[in-house]
Amino acid sequence: MLSSPLGHAETKPVAPAPDVAVYFDYATAAPLRPAVRAGLKELLDLPQVDPSRPFDDALVIRDLIEQARNSIAHLAGVEARSVTFMSSIAEAALTAYSSLEARSVPIITSAAERLSLLEHAAAISTVHQVQLDEQGRIDLDHLAATAGQFRGSIIVAQHANQEIGVINDIEAIFDIAEETDASVICDETLTFGRSIERPKRSAFRIVSAELLGGPLGSVALIHQGDLRVKAQLLGGAQERGRRSGLENHLGIIGFGLAADCLADLQQREVEDQSARRFCQSIDQMLLASGLGHRLASQQVPTLGYLSSYVTPGFEASAVAMALNRSGVAVHAGSACSGEDPLPSATHQALGYDGLHSLRISVGWATTDHDVSVLGTALDAVALSLGSLKTH
Repeated sequence: MLSSPLGHAETKPVAPAPDVAVYFDYATAAPLRPAVRAGLKELLDLPQVDPSRPFDDALVIRDLIEQARNSIAHLAGVEARSVTFMSSIAEAALTAYSSLEARSVPIITSAAERLSLLEHAAAISTVHQVQLDEQGRIDLDHLAATAGQFRGSIIVAQHANQEIGVINDIEAIFDIAEETDASVICDETLTFGRSIERPKRSAFRIVSAELLGGPLGSVALIHQGDLRVKAQLLGGAQERGRRSGLENHLGIIGFGLAADCLADLQQREVEDQSARRFCQSIDQMLLASGLGHRLASQQVPTLGYLSSYVTPGFEASAVAMALNRSGVAVHAGSACSGEDPLPSATHQALGYDGLHSLRISVGWATTDHDVSVLGTALDAVALSLGSLKTH
């Protein structure tokens, strides 16, 4: 409802959603899973109450929040008390930094990290950036040398590169951290709920709901052992005093429902196998179209659901916009691009033009028909953009 100049309530018509035939941006957010959607619809029929209150309606919501915490802890392989719900990855990053006393110690990152982690690090402390190796992973030799020079530092490491999908050797990173008295903050958002070894030796792990098929804006910060989580939002004692403000119970409970969908290892493996098959087909179609080629090595582990491409003849945003006109949704440029397009930092670190970075990712709802539609659209886009090709 919006208020009119005369003070009368009026309803603003909602524009119809565009007809997007197929969706290939699962590395940003996956569609809500059916079980999540059904559960959230049921939640909307419950009273809206503060879950910290002592009456029955509030206790029902509190119990559902704790069930969600247990589900996420189970998927993460930790105790429920180690899971703290946050409003965003940015809040989780700031909380992890502050809990590790980042203002008094150096922070070691790479160019491939998420902007919210990079920019908070730069605002808080002295930052030392390590190189990526030729595969796009954190260069372990450079990391060891830097961590050795700045002992007791904080190392920030994505479990998997969000732009090209290569998986960092996280166990080797943990070994370096132990040898140099460093603490590790691991951005696990792209690997959480996948058939990939969990980064349990992290001081802090950041996971989120949207890539699992849960709601946007629901994040969990997982801490190791008896580390104290220092609240950055003050004024109340929610989340065991680790943050203030009413819990986003819809987002949290939806997160838990999405985690439940992936609690079965067999289900995760089935989804991973399908994703790899789809991405292999897409690799072949994009190469055949002449629009670009995949940027990834067969020599290191990669996420099976994400493929990154170099589009040498066109800026990737032009390809993405042309595909959108055909009803196909993909991503171009930096994984952290907002309203303003940014170049891919990983592509640039590897010597490519960051504006020629196209990312296609698949997920639980992707079908063979979707891939076929994408193939047809790629051929049409290649034909329509051919005259605009740059050299």
